[in-house]
Amino acid sequence: MTDSTLTAALPIELCGHVGKLCHDPESYRHTFRLHTPTMLELLAKAAASLEDAFAKDKAIHEANAPAIAHNKALHERVATMMKAVGVPESWSDLEFPSSRSRFKKRVSKRAGYLTDLERWIPIADGFAHQVTHYESAKRRHAEYRVKAEQEQQQVLAAKEREAQARKANLDLARIIVRYGLPEESDWSEVVSELRKRNKYLDLAVAMYQTRCDWSDGPRAVRYALERFTIENDRDKDIAADVADSLAHWDGDGRIFRDTAWSYGALWPLVSDEQLVADVQRAMQEDN
Repeated sequence: MTDSTLTAALPIELCGHVGKLCHDPESYRHTFRLHTPTMLELLAKAAASLEDAFAKDKAIHEANAPAIAHNKALHERVATMMKAVGVPESWSDLEFPSSRSRFKKRVSKRAGYLTDLERWIPIADGFAHQVTHYESAKRRHAEYRVKAEQEQQQVLAAKEREAQARKANLDLARIIVRYGLPEESDWSEVVSELRKRNKYLDLAVAMYQTRCDWSDGPRAVRYALERFTIENDRDKDIAADVADSLAHWDGDGRIFRDTAWSYGALWPLVSDEQLVADVQRAMQEDN
């Protein structure tokens, strides 16, 4: 008598597109024919291939869903029938553990029908393994990306430093030519020479440099004030204000930023704006 509720197992297509991929981005280098790719470009190619492969495996798994459900129902039906007629899921026998054993041991074994069910009625398509491969690949790609971005930032930073160095050299050359300074002049020497051309500039430079670094105290400002010549009432006010700052020096160079006649107030007193700009540029590089 045949049980009409039992039907043939349905075929299940195995997933495996993700597992066939190489997760090292370098393996995609040969796909670039026209230029040498960066690691980030290789990662983009690898990520696109991974997503495409995972999408294919996911589509296969979704298409397998009815067959998997059908075959699982068969497993349950057969297992229920075997249990109903008294066939256990496991059995045991006495065996020698090895050829050198003197005594037998009882070994538990699965019922043969369970193995046959797994062999002839598949209930898995390998999608779980592909998910594991996919997640592992994503993690590896993320690690590669962090390293690649760091290397790219280092390359960009090096190029920026080179560009800044070239610009600084050109600016230095222009300033040297503009003021007829010795060709071998460096930025520090440019500051020293240009500040001599204007008393307000000289005092402002001393105050600004002390604001930036007051490890030597206000000595540079004191010397600049001694060189400062008083020609009018405004000059008197400037000299008195700076002298007062020196008298109240408390170890903080910011006093020359905050006083009434600060370096910020002295820059505009220099009529030659180009001279001010060049001194400030030289101080920027000298620092």
